[in-house]
Amino acid sequence: EIASAIKKLLDAVNEVTAFIPGLAGKQALDQRKREFVKYSKRFSNTLKEYFKEG
Repeated sequence: EIASAIKKLLDAVNEVTAFIPGLAGKQALDQRKREFVKYSKRFSNTLKEYFKEG
């Protein structure tokens, strides 16, 4: 359920990117998207470890 919501969010961000004028804005959004994915994975892995140990 959470993974599906994250995918929908990323798909929406990709659609919005097409409407951003200029390369700098698109690059900034892409960087934020990468950070979001990175921290989402980190959070997911932390939860897995927590429940594996608990």
